[in-house]
Amino acid sequence: MSNLIQIDVLGHADYAGRLRKYKTTPGFANFGTEIDKIRDKNPDGTLLLDSGDEFTANFWGGEPVVKALSLIKTDAMTLGNHEFDYGQEFLENCIPLADFPILCANITEKRTGSLVKGTHPWVMLERKGIKIGILGFTTEYTPFMVTAPMFDAFTVHHCVPLAHKYIPEMQSAGAQILIILAHFPFYIDENGNISGELYDVLSNIPHVDVIIGGHIPGDYADIVLDTAVLKGGFGGTSLPHARLWFDMESNKLIRKECYIHQTQTTGEVKQNYKDFADKIIAPHKTMFEKILGVAEEKWDLGVVNAKRLQPNEFQFEEVATYMAAQAKRRIGHSKNLKKPTITIDSTSLTRRKVERLAIEEYSHKEFFEKKNKLKYKYPRSKWISVRRTISTCSLSSYV
Repeated sequence: MSNLIQIDVLGHADYAGRLRKYKTTPGFANFGTEIDKIRDKNPDGTLLLDSGDEFTANFWGGEPVVKALSLIKTDAMTLGNHEFDYGQEFLENCIPLADFPILCANITEKRTGSLVKGTHPWVMLERKGIKIGILGFTTEYTPFMVTAPMFDAFTVHHCVPLAHKYIPEMQSAGAQILIILAHFPFYIDENGNISGELYDVLSNIPHVDVIIGGHIPGDYADIVLDTAVLKGGFGGTSLPHARLWFDMESNKLIRKECYIHQTQTTGEVKQNYKDFADKIIAPHKTMFEKILGVAEEKWDLGVVNAKRLQPNEFQFEEVATYMAAQAKRRIGHSKNLKKPTITIDSTSLTRRKVERLAIEEYSHKEFFEKKNKLKYKYPRSKWISVRRTISTCSLSSYV
């Protein structure tokens, strides 16, 4: 047993700069503290890996998010589709700020044919004398998920041929453990079986020991095709974990265990994480707490009931009516969607409940219209995000 080396791989995706603690998100201090609790049990043998969708947070995207990821000692990250949301210049300004390697083997610049500036296809890390090769991919659907002008400088390539190229390359360089960071979606059926882009790639490439997905919500940690498959961490709510046991005598990985850790939202947090988050959040605190409207009764959201909303700023009636129309359309096409219900928790509607509206009304509108000269009035993400979060106090059921 003395020849067995324990390697702990912590993976997450889609943290998306959610530094502030609120109802559905534990906040940066809690997330960082959870990471450290696990890492401290095996400090020399733990990796923290990130499967992307991080940089383009609405209030503090860019440098603050990159610094946050560096502060929690991220070891490597692959790009997600949202890294391209603000265009090439924004992305290329973010990458050099990171204290960790950023990967992306399957997206290149059209003009030069080179990888995204500052990225690598793979990286070799070492823990307890074991060499670990980490390959990074981004979903091949990225061009269809990013506003066309933002991705226009890039080309996406199929991952399977690249995996057949880079996995042997990592092995030739001495990799003893193979990991893929893949910003790919996958879906879990009622029997626990998975399907989707991640599974399609995994089942058509040389064997790897761990693959960490992302892109869509849902926690997952299990062994598939003798590979530890992980997904989770949206907004820091969870931390998927693969524990690997490597036999130095046989030079083989002999056992894999998978776990999901839920981030604790109570108890003491590391002061350095709290101080960092408080500093970034402080300039926006007044905006979060400003009262925007008042609900005088409990009502179900609908086109007629939307007119009962008494707006005083930001065209809340228009937003509520839009939400109602979207809900009606979605209900008509999917039995799994519920009608959104407005519930009065208190008497006031605050920016804390609709935090993404104001910043997109002012900052993003100017960014998208003036700098990128888009023809539509607001970025598409405004309405998508608002209909998920806005209500007179809370959106108690909107799937």
